[in-house]
Amino acid sequence: AIATARLAMGRSEVAAKAAAVTKAIAIIDGGLKASLDVAAGGDLAQRLSELYDYMLKQLLIANLRNETATLDEVSRLLNELRGAWAQIGGTRQEAAGAQGDGK
Repeated sequence: AIATARLAMGRSEVAAKAAAVTKAIAIIDGGLKASLDVAAGGDLAQRLSELYDYMLKQLLIANLRNETATLDEVSRLLNELRGAWAQIGGTRQEAAGAQGDGK
């Protein structure tokens, strides 16, 4: 959605840009942030919630000001989070495999 917004911004397609930014906001707010359990997740969940709030604000700013650099920042942050979650998942799989091998 962010990549689509960036392309639409470059083509001065205001409606397409707004729709793509709205979709990105819905994914972050209604998906990622809504799935957080701050009570159970403690400090980490609180920090993620704050990061998601920051990203949402940046998407609104990017939309209003036509700032591709701001869209790129949010995209970079999301990619870093994805990489961190993938690394955590890989570590868990390795640990489960080691336990299954009797190590």
